[in-house]
Amino acid sequence: MFVWTGFDYRGETTPFGWPAVSSQFGMMDTTGALKDSGYYLKAAWTTEPMVHLLPHWNWPGREGQPIDVRVYGNTEDVELLLNGRSLGRKTLQRYGHLQWSVPYEPGTLVARGYKRGEWVASDTVATTGDGAAVRLTVDRARIRADGTDVALVTVNVVDREGRVVPTAGQRIDFEVDGAARLIGMGNGDPGSHEADKPTERHRFVPLTEWRHRGIERPEDAAALIASHGLRFRYGASAAADLHFPDFEVPRGGHLLLRGASGTAAGERSTLFIGDLGAASWST
Repeated sequence: MFVWTGFDYRGETTPFGWPAVSSQFGMMDTTGALKDSGYYLKAAWTTEPMVHLLPHWNWPGREGQPIDVRVYGNTEDVELLLNGRSLGRKTLQRYGHLQWSVPYEPGTLVARGYKRGEWVASDTVATTGDGAAVRLTVDRARIRADGTDVALVTVNVVDREGRVVPTAGQRIDFEVDGAARLIGMGNGDPGSHEADKPTERHRFVPLTEWRHRGIERPEDAAALIASHGLRFRYGASAAADLHFPDFEVPRGGHLLLRGASGTAAGERSTLFIGDLGAASWST
């Protein structure tokens, strides 16, 4: 069986569009966290008894209003309980799901899965307090000092009882000390415009006077850049990439350097060359 897609990815935001910048139909989000739809497939593909309850149970201001509650699982029956009160027990069809409409009240919602009358699995969502601390969970105790080993750190905002706050949205800043490097981060939000590599440093070449310095051939770009104190080379051993649009420069036409940026020392730099579009821009 093939399922598209495994991960969410940048682009193809259908059907939501801007300000979303990532797809939203993957089994995992852009950080690798398993989404509800991923648990549906897990229930279909695993033999270990499991149930998955959704959504979260933090709905302030919606007391008494119906919440669409669903359960994925691979047990024979599922019972739903709200603050200890049973809301009914239903038979779960294989590859199906169960659904309840539950008037919201703060507290604890529990799904219990049964096989042959025996309680074999459960899942719980609870109303949490406000965020009180940040909890870091690492996937390994140590990493090899070989420049290639990577540790994954899960960051959660928790309340005073240590419960993950599913609606938390506080800004969190990161800093690494010692012989380690922060190479990326994310939050899985398809509408987030934050960079995946916020520690990446860029040097931007100012555009001052460049609008009046056209060039007639793409290869003349390197000389123009060099006049601004930067060094670029062509060829396989080049320290930078030069990108030109797929068009031919007509006789008497010009190209314009729209901008250039280089990454931090030791990393490959990139320069983008744009079409001037009008010879009147150059001298």
